Amino acid sequence: MFIKNRLLRSSQLRTFSSCAKRLLEQGTNNSENSVYQIKDQVDDYIYRKSLGKKWIPLVYRQKNADRLISMNAADSEGRPIVPRSPPGVPSEVKFINFINNILVEGELEDVEKTFDKAEKKALEILTPAVINAFLYKSAEFGVFGPKLSWLYGLLNYKKENHFGPRNIEAIILLRAIEARQCKITSMNWVYRRLRHAFKHNKQAVSDTALITAANLDIYTQLQINRFEAEASGKQKFLPIEKAILTKKISKFLGLFEAKFKAYKYSEDEEMKQPAANFNRWQHAYSILKLLQMNIEMLPAELQPQFKQTLDFINPFLSHVEKLGSAGKTNGSLLDRLITRSTFPKYEKKDAKEEKKGEQGGEKRRW
Repeated sequence: MFIKNRLLRSSQLRTFSSCAKRLLEQGTNNSENSVYQIKDQVDDYIYRKSLGKKWIPLVYRQKNADRLISMNAADSEGRPIVPRSPPGVPSEVKFINFINNILVEGELEDVEKTFDKAEKKALEILTPAVINAFLYKSAEFGVFGPKLSWLYGLLNYKKENHFGPRNIEAIILLRAIEARQCKITSMNWVYRRLRHAFKHNKQAVSDTALITAANLDIYTQLQINRFEAEASGKQKFLPIEKAILTKKISKFLGLFEAKFKAYKYSEDEEMKQPAANFNRWQHAYSILKLLQMNIEMLPAELQPQFKQTLDFINPFLSHVEKLGSAGKTNGSLLDRLITRSTFPKYEKKDAKEEKKGEQGGEKRRW
C-alpha cells in the first residue's frame, strides 16, 4: 500500500504562471510532473535522511505498510508518516539542470527551502556544482547578493567547510560580470565584495589557477572600465591608483602562469558526445573565456604581457567552442550570465565612500 503519487506534496503545488511558462519553453509533450521529478526526488531523499533509524524500515519496506498506518504517527513538521517508495540517490547533473531551467523566482525560493533542509540532514546534496548553479540563477533574478549572504549563514554548511575553491571561483566570476555591467572602477569595491568569500572559506585553497584567473577577470575589467571612464571625461585616476591596479594584475598574472596546467582531454573522444562534454567544461570555460575577452578589450600596448596566458588558454577555449558547435548547444554559461544577470545599480555615494580606502595599505589575502 505504498503511496507513489501523493496529492498534496508542497513541491507539486506550482503556480499557474510557472507551469504555463514551462509549457511554452519546453513544449506541451513534457508534463509538469516530469519537469519537477528530480526536485521531488531530492526532497524525498532529504526526507528519508531526516527520519530516525527506527522509522526507515517502517516507511520504506512494503511489508511494514499496514503496521505504519496503524501507528497514526506524524513527523517533525506534523505531517502523517505514511509508506513511501525508496527515493534512490538523486542525480547531481539532473538537479543542476533543473536549477538552470528555473523560470520564476518563486521556484528559486523553493530550492532555497530544499537547501535549508539539506544542510541539516543531507549535506551531500549541496555539492559545489549545485551551489554554483544556485548562485548563477540568483544573479539572473537580480538577487545574487542576498542569496550569497543567506548561503554564508548556513551553519552546518560553514562548519563542515563544504564551501570550496570551485565556489570561490564562481563568486569572483559573478563579481567580475557585475563590475562589467555596473562599470566599476574602484579597487576598494573589489575588496569589499570578495572578502567574505575567503572569510567563510578559511580552510579552502585560496589560489587555484582558476581563482587567479577569476581575479584577473575582475581586475582587467576594472582596468577596462577606468580607461573608458577617463576617455569619456567622467573620472580621473592618480598615478598611484593606476600603479596599484597594474601591480595587482601583474601579481595574479604571474600566479596564473605558474599554476596553470593544460587540461587533458582527447578531442576525438570528446567529439563522440560533444554537447555533454561542452557542458562539462562550462565552469572553467566561463572564467577563461571572460579573461580572453577582457584582454582583447585592453589597449594594444597592454596586451603583450598577456601573450603567454593566451597561449595557455586559447587551445582549450577553441576546443570547447568546437564541442559547442558540434553539439548544437544553446549558448554557453558565460553568454547566459552576461546577458541575463542583473545587479543593483552602483550609486555615486558608494563610489565616494570606497574611494577613501582606495590608497590604503591594508594587507589583503587575495
